[in-house]
Amino acid sequence: MAEIEQTLIADIVGRLPQLIPWNREDLQGQQISLLIVCAGFEERAVAIVDEVANTKLKHLLIVEYPTNTEDNASAIARLESIPSATRSRVKYDRSTFLSEICRKIEAHTGQGEEVLIDVSAMASYVTSRVLKALWDKSAAANTRLFYAEAREYHPTKADWMEFFSRVTDPEDNLSIAESYEATYFQSRGVEETYECDAFPGRNEGPLATELIAIPSFSLQRVKSMTTFAEARYNVTQRSVHWFLGSPPDKVKNGWRFDAIARLYNVRSGGVSVDTRDYRDVVRKLDEAWGEALRNERHLVIAGMGSKMQNIGVFLFLSMHPECGLLHCEPKEFIAGRYTDGVGPKWCLNIGRVGEIKDLLLSRGRLSFRW
Repeated sequence: MAEIEQTLIADIVGRLPQLIPWNREDLQGQQISLLIVCAGFEERAVAIVDEVANTKLKHLLIVEYPTNTEDNASAIARLESIPSATRSRVKYDRSTFLSEICRKIEAHTGQGEEVLIDVSAMASYVTSRVLKALWDKSAAANTRLFYAEAREYHPTKADWMEFFSRVTDPEDNLSIAESYEATYFQSRGVEETYECDAFPGRNEGPLATELIAIPSFSLQRVKSMTTFAEARYNVTQRSVHWFLGSPPDKVKNGWRFDAIARLYNVRSGGVSVDTRDYRDVVRKLDEAWGEALRNERHLVIAGMGSKMQNIGVFLFLSMHPECGLLHCEPKEFIAGRYTDGVGPKWCLNIGRVGEIKDLLLSRGRLSFRW
């Protein structure tokens, strides 16, 4: 008698690779076809330099940001010191970046070649496109992600307490916004809020839209995305679901979960999502997708979370490309109030891209066993 089995999200998450401590010895003497790095102002932006000193690198690709040019200059010089046979730069431009990064990846990867991507200083709007280009143009590549955490993240607890003490009415969004205007954490201003060209989504109903907001302390940018969703998709306040970052080191950074909830006045219903284990956001986004499907709703994500949460968002959208993604770019990052130092270093060994693509697309697939 035939048995019918359906591939569940638990089956997929259970087979996704685990984030493990970085070991530079794993790359000792190994040939890497392509290394992609971002030239940001954070100290961790150049943590990769020493880690690849003894590898044989064929091509180094440096992504430059249009913001904070002076702040980023030293990182560019340091990254350029990485020995490689050839090298190139791409200046980020939202209108051309996806097509340009596709061409670069296609030109420098091939069957079974090794690709290393440093996401340590990679903004969400860069991550989604770099990985999408890799998914579409280099399915045969073996891929590793390098991720250096920061030693300290801003705002510090003292900064937060000082800020929140000036809020005259903690229950009022306007009061919080007015106090924020005098402080600014992480970034200042909004350059553009838009639907990501890598994941525009498909609302074929059309169905009413719900928004999953994964916020950071960049209040202006997150608010810009919720406002965009209200204007573009008629998303009501009750249709915004908050995924709040929960740091793994609770003693040092656990306070940040409550702080984010207060910053956005999320009084109840906020979903705790691990900031390091990317599989947690994959699992919880899939749960939200299932709920939206049952309620006949379209799902859009406003992603401003941690680097690993950005990876999880990408994998979820690769599994459910009908869902959309919003990005918001700032006018500038605040280099002195972003991060300090370099913390633990991690490796995510994705393996062959085509295999993980197949795994994600097996969601809901039926199999027969006799």
